[in-house]
Amino acid sequence: MNDEFSQSRGQDANAAVPILTAADAALRRASASGALQAIRTSLDWVDEAGFRFPVRWVDALERKRKSGPPGPASNPFLPWDPELEVAPAGPDHVVLLNKFPVMDRHLLVITRGFVSQDAPLGPSDFRAIAPLLAESGGLAFYNGGRTAGASQPHRHLQWIPSDDVTRLPLLAEYEQCAHAAMASSPRLPFCHRIANCGGLASADAMAQRFHASYLELCEQLGILGAGALPAAYNLLFTSDAMIVVPRARECVEEISLNALGFAGSLFVPRPEMIDRVRRRGPLALLAAATRSP
Repeated sequence: MNDEFSQSRGQDANAAVPILTAADAALRRASASGALQAIRTSLDWVDEAGFRFPVRWVDALERKRKSGPPGPASNPFLPWDPELEVAPAGPDHVVLLNKFPVMDRHLLVITRGFVSQDAPLGPSDFRAIAPLLAESGGLAFYNGGRTAGASQPHRHLQWIPSDDVTRLPLLAEYEQCAHAAMASSPRLPFCHRIANCGGLASADAMAQRFHASYLELCEQLGILGAGALPAAYNLLFTSDAMIVVPRARECVEEISLNALGFAGSLFVPRPEMIDRVRRRGPLALLAAATRSP
């Protein structure tokens, strides 16, 4: 076994408390203290090509757009708010609540020290988040750079629980393709690559498979490997499948697209923009934001 992966998870290696139990306790604490930022949302649905896309207006997106891109002085993770801390995730990472949640139990896995969101992911990143998937399923995702929708330059992977994953129409498509050993879906008009990650029960085994699949898919797409130039991408993975999407631009029709967009969930900064998504079509929006390898 790779020595990097056989190392202990660190401080939480023998933790008796499941991560989601710790997350629920942190939610109660952060809600009582006001550490969580209340946001307004509304949900609509847009149907296209046999997929039903949830489209949410989120008022925090407009506030974020007006504030401009973050800089080093605005890094919210150095230090992170202790009211948002859920649990350690080994020696190099910690699990936090998302300060601006649009769904319950939306978690972040951040590096304790600064690591650029543009730098390639390493084995320790996957070791830090694999226990969440092994314990509770759900979806992990990563926005590789600002062009891919990253709102902060400090490395942060994200996770949402299974209850929300069931509402992501494209994720189901990827997993079906993974089970059929298909490298991509012919139903989706944008560049992507899929790997099968299923059949593994332990967090250590999952982390190894995740890292190997990540390197393989990124090399196929020209994101990593010999001769590759720095490139933006979105990464999504469950206990069954991993998907990488190469990105060309962050916004289409003034709509910022991140990894959840490529799972089938779109977010807009103003309510009237839901009609813009309906007119253009979610799949066309996603295709316009991607690049070919």
